Amino acid sequence: MARDYIRPEISERLYQELADGRQLLINPRKADLLLALDAVQHSARKRRLTEPTVLRGWRRFQSGERDPLALATQTRAPAHYQWPVECTILQAVTLTPRLTGALLERAAIQPGESLEWPIPLEAEAGRARRNAMVTAFWMHLSDEDIRQLDRYTAAA
Repeated sequence: MARDYIRPEISERLYQELADGRQLLINPRKADLLLALDAVQHSARKRRLTEPTVLRGWRRFQSGERDPLALATQTRAPAHYQWPVECTILQAVTLTPRLTGALLERAAIQPGESLEWPIPLEAEAGRARRNAMVTAFWMHLSDEDIRQLDRYTAAA
């Protein structure tokens, strides 16, 4: 089971408002990922991630082959489209040696643009990547977790 910690100052109502449909998991297991995937895609009909794709990507991430893991059903919207293209994304990152974060959401890609990942994929985006990780997962991280994340990303 994924770690079930939410900062004490965050009420359930505030959490729902801030998460805005995004599923955030710390140290998830396969079953947690699949439940979160179902929650994110419950009313989506198109551009859905499949369970086998998520599980295959998760295995690659846990084996160290892919860190960060970034899966999306679409990464670019054609310029001739009149409306944004919605798709499901999964990102998983190593926050510290003991903590792994996974983020699932439906993202909207504007016509003629590429998907903007919540956490930058480029390793050279050090400070921006660290800030994006804290921004994405702060509700699930204690102050000590954030200090460890700072030390871990500074050493990388």
